[in-house]
Amino acid sequence: LTAFFIGESFKYCPSSVASARSSRSSRADGCFQHVQMTAFAKLSRYFRRLVNFKHMDFEFAIWQMLYLLVSPQKVYRNFMYRKRTKDQWARDDPAFLVMLSAALFLSSVLYAVSLWLSFTGFIKFFLWVVFVDCIGTGILFGSAIWLFCNYFLRRTSDQDVEWGYCFDVHLNAFFPVLIFLHVILPVVYPCKFDHLAVL
Repeated sequence: LTAFFIGESFKYCPSSVASARSSRSSRADGCFQHVQMTAFAKLSRYFRRLVNFKHMDFEFAIWQMLYLLVSPQKVYRNFMYRKRTKDQWARDDPAFLVMLSAALFLSSVLYAVSLWLSFTGFIKFFLWVVFVDCIGTGILFGSAIWLFCNYFLRRTSDQDVEWGYCFDVHLNAFFPVLIFLHVILPVVYPCKFDHLAVL
């Protein structure tokens, strides 16, 4: 568990840097010092990119979604590369969040059609899926894991598990479950009901 969240097998770069450094020298552990940023600076950059679709890499976001279904270890290997180059475990590109929101909407439409929900029922279902199933549980469990790791799993004082990374772990785990519950099951429902009607 320690190796999974803190990255025991990878050399960790201190995240408690006050501001982005101007030095372009590379450290021995593979991190480039000039890209180190504060948590507030990372968050500000993330939201700036959220309103600028030209700066989002949707092709890479789709790649992540596909490999979360067939080979999730490749996605987590990419997190390691980002840490070593940008000193950040969490995603810095909101394209994955945008694509996940679109997937939530489309899967909710499919689910509503399958269950013959009214328009009002669809809106309620969609809002529940987004703000309770996805965001609410992500904030709750992501925060719990973040606190647990930072209080009990750190080996040195300069190690720090990012809250954004814990939330990304939730999103990565949520997407395959979303595909199974909101895409596969609605397709199976009519066949199952027809079979029961015949019996």
